[in-house]
Amino acid sequence: MTAENGEDTVKNNQKAAPARAKLQAKLQELEGFLTRANKGDDKVLTALRDLLREPDGAWLLTTLGDLAVAARNRFIDRYARDQRVIGEALTIKLDQLRAELSGPDPSPLEKLLVERVLICWLQVHIADCTFAGATNATLNQGEYYQRNQSRAQVRYLAAIKMLVMIRKLLQPTLSPLEIASRPVNETAGTEVGLRRDGRPAMGVAVEN
Repeated sequence: MTAENGEDTVKNNQKAAPARAKLQAKLQELEGFLTRANKGDDKVLTALRDLLREPDGAWLLTTLGDLAVAARNRFIDRYARDQRVIGEALTIKLDQLRAELSGPDPSPLEKLLVERVLICWLQVHIADCTFAGATNATLNQGEYYQRNQSRAQVRYLAAIKMLVMIRKLLQPTLSPLEIASRPVNETAGTEVGLRRDGRPAMGVAVEN
């Protein structure tokens, strides 16, 4: 690292320090706020309830009230244990999968099913990794791990199937006008009226 780069790093850290301190202060204030609410402070509970209903409290509602997020985090913690890098990588991977599966404008029902697919994705791959790592497993233990794999696979495929089915059901239907205005493929219609040997099929008018 050159001296110039070192000076830039110091300056950036100095600029970021007030923001970090401000964020830390807010987190400590929020922690105290939640502690008072958990102890039954009615005034704090009322304020917290109002906050959770407002747009500014959406992140807190997701953190505290979204059980899909809670389940996801518990599965991640269960697999990563004390490996925080693995936990962060899994979180980012799931965020990427969520964006890919959800698309640009998912419906509320699609959002729910995407979360179910993600949870099942975690379960099935954790089951695979657990079995793969059980190198000294007994026969009974190996069968137990394989049953977990099979059950997780069934839930995973069922969640994917449901998401696909709901997406088909949510597709807008064409109106009679849209159907009537569609171009007709005359070649395809002619081919339908001919048999494989080239002769006209029965019931199809033929010009002499």
